[in-house]
Amino acid sequence: MKRLIWIGSFTYLLIGFTHIILGSILTEILDYYDRSYTEGGILIASQSVGFFAGVISASYL
Repeated sequence: MKRLIWIGSFTYLLIGFTHIILGSILTEILDYYDRSYTEGGILIASQSVGFFAGVISASYL
């Protein structure tokens, strides 16, 4: 049980780092790939929705 809590906490930490890093370099990524800010927003929204879906579905496992 203790290991499961550690893995869950570490996963939350990694997801937080991913959001911070992606948000920090998003403008450069969008310029490099010649994409609009709308598509960047969809990327961040998809990442958030996936995170919440994973949290909700994990409780059923």
